[in-house]
Amino acid sequence: MKIIYTLIFIFLLCFVVKAQTSKQATKEKSETEISFCDLIKNSEKYKDKEVSVRATYRYSFEHAELYCLECVENKAWVEFDESFKKYSKSKYTKKIKNNGFRGRTVNVEVVGTLLSGGGFGHFGIYPYKFVVKSLKMAEIVSDIGADPNALSKEEQKKLCQK
Repeated sequence: MKIIYTLIFIFLLCFVVKAQTSKQATKEKSETEISFCDLIKNSEKYKDKEVSVRATYRYSFEHAELYCLECVENKAWVEFDESFKKYSKSKYTKKIKNNGFRGRTVNVEVVGTLLSGGGFGHFGIYPYKFVVKSLKMAEIVSDIGADPNALSKEEQKKLCQK
């Protein structure tokens, strides 16, 4: 009898592991990896699609934006989906936590959806909004959320380029 219960347990365990692996593979396939500037240039193509992008995230008292230097004139306002904490590792979320009025500049890899049409963010000045579902990577560039031109040359070299 113990052998039957053991075999049933092993079968169920294999079934659960297979289902979790399949679920993760489906999730990974559902997001498209694209450069931030290509996302902006082809915003209509990626409308309502979940994408993974690398960009620089700058936040401070009046800013919460994604950008890359190559297309810095087209920044996207950033908002976080309610699922953000669930799908992001705390070792990365700690790097983008509140830093007071100073803010922070952080290179990130995020998964989310781009919205276009303008009127987003502070005073509605952003043409795009990126809703972040998860944070896959975060690396602090500067402990202030300054305009890219106000950062040191060394910090500017670390910013997202395309």
